[in-house]
This record gives sequence, C-alpha cells and structure tokens, in this order.
Amino acid sequence: MAAAPQGGFRLKLTPRALEQRELVERTNKKRFKKINKALRLLRDDPHYPSLNAHKWDTLKGQAPDGGDMWTAYVENNSPSAWRIFFFYDSREAGVIYVTSIEPHA
Repeated sequence: MAAAPQGGFRLKLTPRALEQRELVERTNKKRFKKINKALRLLRDDPHYPSLNAHKWDTLKGQAPDGGDMWTAYVENNSPSAWRIFFFYDSREAGVIYVTSIEPHA
C-alpha cells in the first residue's frame, strides 16, 4: 500500500462509483454517511484500521495501470456489508481512484 502523501491522497471517483454513491444518497441516508466517512478515512489514511484495506487477490493486476485492485470496508459484520474498490495509479502520484462502491458479494 502506498504511503499517504503529506496532507493525504486525492480521491477520484469513476463515473460508476459516482453513480453508486448518488443512488445510495437517494435511497439510504445512513449508509451514505458511512460511505462518506470511509472515503474521508481512505483519503486521509488508507491504513486506518477500520477500513481493513487490502489487495483484492482475484483482481490482481487488473487496475488500468496493471497494478493491483484494493478493497476497503464501509461496513463490517452486517449482511451484504458495503465495500469500496480502488487502486493507486502509478501514473499519477498521490491519487486513489475509486472504481466502485457496492455490497460485498
């Protein structure tokens, strides 16, 4: 996992992640708050313990730059707990790209 630059990372959400976040905003305000909190924690410190950020082995090498995909917790210990899927783009230092925000399968 990349070390957080001074002041944290910049987050960029893909169109898919933005749509998912907006849908949750309209349908589940409580989960929307949890997503925003997890995104802030991810931006500030991807190592934050409650995120439990880790490489997603089944998506190894699947990031657009050929790197690894990661997942972080929005929720834990709940049915269909939500996750954030992201990657560190080696082509753009200090940026985390969030590719999706969805329930864990």
